[in-house]
Amino acid sequence: MIRKDLVPQLTEIQKKKLTTKNLANALMLIMKTHIGQEMAIHKDELYLTLFEEADRKDLKSDLRWLYVKNAFNYLRRKTKCFCSSLQYEGGWYYFVIEDDQDRLIYNGILDKNIKAMKKMKLKAKKAIKEKWHKTTWHLPNEKPLKELIGE
Repeated sequence: MIRKDLVPQLTEIQKKKLTTKNLANALMLIMKTHIGQEMAIHKDELYLTLFEEADRKDLKSDLRWLYVKNAFNYLRRKTKCFCSSLQYEGGWYYFVIEDDQDRLIYNGILDKNIKAMKKMKLKAKKAIKEKWHKTTWHLPNEKPLKELIGE
């Protein structure tokens, strides 16, 4: 549960001027009560706390989440508030790492991202080899990705 006394009071100017730094400041206050994975906050609750409305799963919400992700990255790079995420029972949860178990969760996310980047390097190589720039392009749902990268 969110402690309302720790929820940042964003000014009207800050709400209208959505910046990574504004969100990072808000996240630092919110995450004070979410130390360790046992105290993680669900993505929907975090969104509601930050923006005072539910995530509508639309373009505006998606763009806001990009800012939130950038703010988490900002915190990891520039502060000592090192946050991670965890997917559990179909939902995403966010927390400040506290111990090696939390760190291993973060490392697992990094490993997964590195693996995905390696696949994209292979896909880029295949795009050049097969001259994809000369082909007719289509949306992903028209042809499975596995056919494109030969898995």
